[in-house]
Amino acid sequence: MFDMLLRETEFIRTRESSIDFPQTDLPKDIWDKDGDSYVLKPEVKDKILQALATYPKVQLVEWAQEIRIVGSITSNQYQEGADIDVHLVGDTSKLPDGMDGESLKKDVYKFFKQKDIPVGNFHIEVYIQTNPAQDYMSVGVYDVKNDEWEKGPDKKDRGFNPYEAYAEIFDKIRSSAQGADIKFGELKRDVIDYDVIKKALGYVPKENKEKIKEELQKRLDEIEQDIKALMKDKLDWINARKLASNPSSKEQALNDLKLAKEFGEKNAIFKFLNRYQYMKVISELEKMIEDDNVNSEEMETLKSILGVF
Repeated sequence: MFDMLLRETEFIRTRESSIDFPQTDLPKDIWDKDGDSYVLKPEVKDKILQALATYPKVQLVEWAQEIRIVGSITSNQYQEGADIDVHLVGDTSKLPDGMDGESLKKDVYKFFKQKDIPVGNFHIEVYIQTNPAQDYMSVGVYDVKNDEWEKGPDKKDRGFNPYEAYAEIFDKIRSSAQGADIKFGELKRDVIDYDVIKKALGYVPKENKEKIKEELQKRLDEIEQDIKALMKDKLDWINARKLASNPSSKEQALNDLKLAKEFGEKNAIFKFLNRYQYMKVISELEKMIEDDNVNSEEMETLKSILGVF
């Protein structure tokens, strides 16, 4: 389950919120402002370092060559309740025996996912960044140890309208959404058919019950296939964003205008699909077939997710 959550969160987590309308300023719970400059509040820095110190397997503060804050918190396009994305960059060759960069990433994610570390209206989320250059695709990068900005902060004009800024990609968003809508429609019909067939088992003649049970199992199999088709859509959306946000160097991330344009488009498509709840609903469905099937006990949950009553 945590592998699935990690895969999903790797790309959902950097919520730069570039599709949101700007706030007046960067979040005051996080940053002290001096003129046009921003510095991380000392108490926020202390809380981040204290949180990292609770991880038992590696002394993360000492291991990390850099501790970065990235994402929407480094801009005025944040949302209340957003994550404070804390990314750690370190030498993966200097880890305990039996642990490499990938295993550390999974374990750190799992450890901090089970914690709730609030800072004002925000929450600390910790991630091991195995491609340090990728952080520079974010709107801002803040070096916690040295209290300095590596990129940003990003402060959009209050007149910025994301629906105007991304008007040209809405056809692509509709195209992606319509494909999923068709699959959701098929899933909903199969769930309704399942419910009708299951109720019929209570009153059909005894000699017909075996055929009805076969029909019921057929619908369960179809429901599983419907969910897997939606999962493929979600993975395609994730991978499209991943491929566009995987620079080979910091310089490429900061200076490659073609890469920046491609990432901006793929990132916005992903975020709008996330806003419209496609990612969330498909993730809820995905959990239901972790054991490779949908059982009858899970059908009530499925009906609730799809609004079938």
